[in-house]
Amino acid sequence: MTSELAATNRSRETAPADWTPEPLCDEAGLKRVAGALHEVFPHLDMNYDIEWLAAAHGWPGNEIRLMTARSGGRPTGLAAFLASPSQLVYALGSYVFLRVGVRQFKLFQGIVSERGDATEVDACFETLSKTLPPGAVVFAGAVPVDSQLHARLTDRSSGLRRRFHALAWGGESLHCRVRWQGSVDKYLASLGKKSAKELQRNVRNLFSDPELKCEIRRFQSVDDIELFLKDGVALSDKTYQKRDLGLGISYGGAVERLIRFAAARGAFFGYILYINEA
Repeated sequence: MTSELAATNRSRETAPADWTPEPLCDEAGLKRVAGALHEVFPHLDMNYDIEWLAAAHGWPGNEIRLMTARSGGRPTGLAAFLASPSQLVYALGSYVFLRVGVRQFKLFQGIVSERGDATEVDACFETLSKTLPPGAVVFAGAVPVDSQLHARLTDRSSGLRRRFHALAWGGESLHCRVRWQGSVDKYLASLGKKSAKELQRNVRNLFSDPELKCEIRRFQSVDDIELFLKDGVALSDKTYQKRDLGLGISYGGAVERLIRFAAARGAFFGYILYINEA
């Protein structure tokens, strides 16, 4: 949960809301829950969109454990956990002496609530502790240091710590993202002058070369997706991100699922640069 996801409507009550597991039985139920959450939290980014998350994670083949807080039937809090098989590794230095198979529940993004206080984090994890199968572990990745979740994880007297044995993994790191403001010109203006001029110079040199026929094609509709994937996967296969990091576009993967989902929503923009029709 980032600092911009602070409480939108802090309650004067001191008691936390009632957190319960939210069954996601079918597509209709998923859409119903997603719609209700969007009405309460309209400004959350796509990573808190339950339908988007389901498409990325391969639901219903893979489990999503959704926890919600409700008041009078209206959702007031949200936490989504992605379930997958994993291993708990016991090691002494570089020597691994035991590996145990576990069911891992990864907290996706963070915990969101209208109140935004620490009691909501404790209440969510108290309910979660009663629903997890034996031997399950919870993985909270990239927890912002200024969040209530981080505060409860590091406070030994918190309700979260009374129910879970918390272990720190890794140090602090900086996560960055581009805030798109609607146009390339605005993006260039947000960069340093030297970087913006370098990008603009490269574009001029490329498109002014008389021996190169350069064209940027945009793919947006559902009907465009097959051609975009055909050329996009072929390009992705040649990149170091795909060869060395295992990232990029692949048929049957999460990226393809998200591309098709976004196109069906009218929220996909794909661009490919063609030079001399290649």
